[in-house]
Amino acid sequence: MRQGGATPGGMTLAEIETYYDAVARPIATTEEVGPFTLFLAEPGTGWQFYARPRLGVEHDFTADDVRRVLDRQAQLGVPRAVEWVDEVTPSLVPAVREAVTGPRELERCPLLVLPQGADLSVPSRRTTPTGRSWAAARPLPATVPPS
Repeated sequence: MRQGGATPGGMTLAEIETYYDAVARPIATTEEVGPFTLFLAEPGTGWQFYARPRLGVEHDFTADDVRRVLDRQAQLGVPRAVEWVDEVTPSLVPAVREAVTGPRELERCPLLVLPQGADLSVPSRRTTPTGRSWAAARPLPATVPPS
C-alpha cells in the first residue's frame, strides 16, 4: 500500500503519518537527527517517546542513519526506539536490521486498523460482582517481618 493509499478503516497512510508526528509534540521537545525527528518527553510525562522518519522527507535510510539516532538516544539516556510504517518508509527495514545487533533489539509491531463501521461502543459495566474469593489456608501475618 502506498502512502496515499487508504487503509481498510478509510484513513490514508499520509494521515496516519501526520498523526504519529503530531501526537507527541504537545508533551515533547524534538531534535532533528539526520533524517529522523527524535521526540523527547518533557519531565513528568510518565513515558518515553521515539525517533521517527522526519515527516515529509523522502530519504533512502542507511544503517549509519539508524546508528546515529540510536547513539543520540543512548547519549541522552532515553530508550533506543525508532518507529515507522513500513509501507511509507520501506528503506528503513533493512537499515534497522543492519544497524541493530542484539537479538531482542528489533520488535516488529504491525499497524492495526479497525474496519470501517466497527462497533466502538463501550460495554456496560455489570452491577453485580462476578469474581470469587478463597480464604487463606493459614492466617497471614499482620505485618511483614523486616528482611
